Amino acid sequence: QVVTRWMEAHPADLDARGWNARLLSWTNHWSEAEAEYRKLVKLAPDDPDLQLGLADVLNWQKKYGEALPVLDHTCSANPSRQDCQLKRARTLQNLGRNSEAQQAYRLVLAQDASSAEAKAGLEQSREPSRHEIRIGSDLDLFNFAQNGSAVAAGIRSRLNSRLHSGFSATRYDRFGEQVTRFGAESTVRLGNAANLTMGGAAAKEQAVIPRNEAFFE
Repeated sequence: QVVTRWMEAHPADLDARGWNARLLSWTNHWSEAEAEYRKLVKLAPDDPDLQLGLADVLNWQKKYGEALPVLDHTCSANPSRQDCQLKRARTLQNLGRNSEAQQAYRLVLAQDASSAEAKAGLEQSREPSRHEIRIGSDLDLFNFAQNGSAVAAGIRSRLNSRLHSGFSATRYDRFGEQVTRFGAESTVRLGNAANLTMGGAAAKEQAVIPRNEAFFE
């Protein structure tokens, strides 16, 4: 209300309009805040606070692709502003451009080695391992036959952000028989909360494990 009254009395006061845009954004009136910020940025293109305010509103609306050019311009014009580099790094991370996000986090750490936010962001933006080797064993204790055991080895590979594949071999020792099982599977990421895994396996069963398998999850 104070800002509104001041703007009515002094409509040309850009500081008051800037506070109005901030208050709109802080009270979740994001579309109105975005429109006001865009007008103010045109009137004061060299004001980094207005540009960062616009970037914040765009990021809160998940318009990361629109926020990034604003942050690129602001950070290049104000290289010493750590808050700008942090916002830019987070935006790059949200866009999945992790290597560029890591560079931005490192720029912040070069200026302030104690920045906890930059350290956390650098760790979170690390690319996951491309290949994973898995080795394991198990022991089956039977009360009607000699114990059984198995040794398994496999490799799981990340082909891209949506597709994983895996291959494995398992050597079984059961009921006096030894047999090897070979398996393969693929996992497709369908969305943020859904994956589909399909695969199969084959073995010379010797009557102790399945000859053929097919599975999905």
